[in-house]
Amino acid sequence: MAQGEAVTETRNTVCNRDCPDACSIVATVQDGRVIKLAGDRDHPVTRGFLCWRTNHFLNLQYATDRIVTPLVRGAGGEFQPVSWDAALDLIAERLTTFRDQSGPASTVTITVVARWGFLASSLIDFFGCLVQGATKRGDICSGAGEAAQTADFGESESHGLDDLVNARQILLSGKNVFVSSPHTIPVLRDAQAGGARLTLIDPVHHRTARLCEHYWATRTGRRFRAGHGGGSALV
Repeated sequence: MAQGEAVTETRNTVCNRDCPDACSIVATVQDGRVIKLAGDRDHPVTRGFLCWRTNHFLNLQYATDRIVTPLVRGAGGEFQPVSWDAALDLIAERLTTFRDQSGPASTVTITVVARWGFLASSLIDFFGCLVQGATKRGDICSGAGEAAQTADFGESESHGLDDLVNARQILLSGKNVFVSSPHTIPVLRDAQAGGARLTLIDPVHHRTARLCEHYWATRTGRRFRAGHGGGSALV
């Protein structure tokens, strides 16, 4: 390798988004900087492609207007950049002050993250040791929805994604897989190849309707009838 020539290599990593797909990513790294992300072709769910969000992750990672330094509000109300050490010292000082003045119950730790990993999973333990305050149970997003579902319909059990290929009928209710679950699409097509029939129920006609044999459009307070070949009719 000539002196000064860029060093390029690929590294296998995983997506840390709050998503059940748990995609495997192949990152192209040049001189310590990630320049490309691609899906791992050998991963059973990823199958060599990534969702729109992860495909555009590097645009956000290296955006010129991305905030990468802690900001503290000054006396005049304007935010001023400070070092990480100064920011962490300020947070620790205020949390311990609240604890010492008003007791542990004066603080509550709410952990809701869109990224997963060791750091996210250790936050509750960290704050528990620091201030020993109250913590929430479950999650204010999916946890609340799951609790409501259990109260309405009882316990729910889910099959693995790959078990869809054994289904004879698959109902997609209010779900645009091309937007929210792109890695479900190859599995649905495999299921169709095995004889499964797909039906979509959604008030909005979108691309997923073209994937299904039947599409039913609904509108509150109105009757509906099934359409075939991606069509629908409101009565």
